[in-house]
Amino acid sequence: MSLTNWIPSAFSAALLSLPAFSQSSWVEGFDGGSSGGFTGNALFEATGGNPDGNAHHFVTAFFPSLRTGGVNEPVNSSFIGDFSGFDQVTFALDIKVDSITDFIGNQIFRPVGIMLIDRDIQGPSGPSGVYFDLAVLGSTLQPNWTHLQATIDDPTSANLPTGWIGFGDEDPVTFAPILPSGATFATVLAGVDEFHVTGAAPGFFFSNANFDVRIDNVEVEVTSGSIGTSYCTPASPNSTGAPASITALGSTSVAANDVTLAAQGLPTGQFAFFLASKAQGSSTPGSSQGVLCLSGSIGRFNAPGQVFQGPTGSIQVDLTSIPVSPAASVQPGETWNFQLWYRDNNPGPTSNFSDGLEVTFQ
Repeated sequence: MSLTNWIPSAFSAALLSLPAFSQSSWVEGFDGGSSGGFTGNALFEATGGNPDGNAHHFVTAFFPSLRTGGVNEPVNSSFIGDFSGFDQVTFALDIKVDSITDFIGNQIFRPVGIMLIDRDIQGPSGPSGVYFDLAVLGSTLQPNWTHLQATIDDPTSANLPTGWIGFGDEDPVTFAPILPSGATFATVLAGVDEFHVTGAAPGFFFSNANFDVRIDNVEVEVTSGSIGTSYCTPASPNSTGAPASITALGSTSVAANDVTLAAQGLPTGQFAFFLASKAQGSSTPGSSQGVLCLSGSIGRFNAPGQVFQGPTGSIQVDLTSIPVSPAASVQPGETWNFQLWYRDNNPGPTSNFSDGLEVTFQ
């Protein structure tokens, strides 16, 4: 790798502050009466929501059903896939109950919850899945729009968190629903094929009821902390008197494609960009004052918008296109290494490197 013209001077970026955690969320508001990739026993209406559109369950049925990802059914990809690589996952929705009555018109109460299904592990009662009871619904309980949510603090937990029910099998003594053999809370979260908002609480049976219930703003929010392991530390000091360092925020899940590389401790106003390689190394290129901790085919994140000026900076990494030669798509089980290369005046024109960061993807 030559140091000659190693950063195009035309590239620049605003200084970025570095968050301790990153958050991403996806909301389906059914605006314009769109189904948003959901189906069930709802009417998707353009008005009457919170605001705009909503999924209006104006139906006589055993329970309200709103789902995505079922076999040969519509898919909203934001609500299915691998959630195991995140630090925290929250599912939420807004709901309003105008009426729930029995066959003679008496107001009654029914549950509503979220259900996550993994079809890869089948049990005696069907596919493995987990359910969380969000609330008891009734016209006197949610006469106005009410926000309901369930937060998963550890998507890698094998055990069911408090309030969650597993299903796909049943206990031979109590006949209560349980997860089938081979399934855990974590395996379901790692392979969600279907997402449901439903009144079908596992282990309970209901007669028909007349529902007039509206659902809006179905949301999933994921929170990611730092990932990866630092190596090749400490890096060589730069003109600030201290070394530069890098971190990665996001998820180790390839399917999530949520990785942000962030750098700090850089000289102010000096250009920098990130490097990537599957191999680690130790060399000092040209007149650099730092150690290059990568080897083999080394990719440069130096496209427009990826080059920035210190003292801090960050980029979003597209795991489907790592800029080695040829461009590579990260695969589950692979380990990739990242480092930052930056200009400096210390005391004359030179360059330096941050420490290295090793990330193993799932």
